[in-house]
Amino acid sequence: MNEHFFITNKLYKQPMDEYDFSVLAALSTFNRYNDAIIETGKIDIRPLTIDMIIDTLELRMKKGKKSTVNKVKQSLKTLCEHGVLQVKSKIESENLEPRYELSQSIEKEGKYKGYATIHYEDLFKILMNVEKDSERLKALACYVSVSQRFFGKSIIQKESAFNWITQYERALNFETLENIGAKYGKNRRSVLKSLTILAKLNVFKLAKVKLKSGEFKYIICRYAEKKKMKNYVEEKLKMKDYLDVIYL
Repeated sequence: MNEHFFITNKLYKQPMDEYDFSVLAALSTFNRYNDAIIETGKIDIRPLTIDMIIDTLELRMKKGKKSTVNKVKQSLKTLCEHGVLQVKSKIESENLEPRYELSQSIEKEGKYKGYATIHYEDLFKILMNVEKDSERLKALACYVSVSQRFFGKSIIQKESAFNWITQYERALNFETLENIGAKYGKNRRSVLKSLTILAKLNVFKLAKVKLKSGEFKYIICRYAEKKKMKNYVEEKLKMKDYLDVIYL
C-alpha cells in the first residue's frame, strides 16, 4: 500500500462540490505511478468500477444505491468536462459491471502545474471514523482542499529566524475558511465544522492566532507536522506578529 497518493492540481481550477473532490480522492488510491508525471502530463488509473469507488468511500447508500451510483457518475462526468480526468476506455462484459480506464490530467506549467499529495493514513482515519456519508464526504473534500497548500517535506536550515519561518511555511496552510470552502461549494461554517472533525481525528492540527489588528485567523497543518506549526507560531509570537494563539 502506498503511503501517499497524488491528485492533479487541475482539480482546484474551478469550483466543484464535495462529491467531485471525494471521488477524485478515491480514484487516486488506484493510481499507477511513473517517474515522469509532469513530463507525460498524466497519471494513469487502474481499471475500476463504480462500485469500487463507492466501496472506497465507505458510502452506506441509505438513500438507495441508484441515487449514489448516479452521483458518482455525475462526478466522473464533471471531472471529465473540466479536464481533470480523461476516459481512456470503458470495458463492458456481459453480466459484469462496466470497468473504466481513466487518467488524471496534469498541467505542465502555470498556476495549477503538478499535483497535490494526500496521505493514506489521513484518508483511512476519515473514511473509517466519520459515520454519516454527508459529513464524511464534506470532511474528505475539506481535507483535499486544504492539502493543495501543503508543499511536501522541507529541509530546515538553521541560519536565521526568517529562514526557519520560510521553511516551516511549506508545511502550513494559511487560507481563509471562505477560500477553502469556495473550492468545493461550502461556506465558512461548514468548513469550520469539517476542520473540527479532522482535528478530533488527528488528521489536522489547527492554530487560531490573534493578529495585531485584533482579528483572528486559522493556520492548518497535517497532524504529523504539528511541531513545525508550533515552532512557526512561537517565532511569530516572539516577533509580535501574533499576539496570542489557541491550538485546536
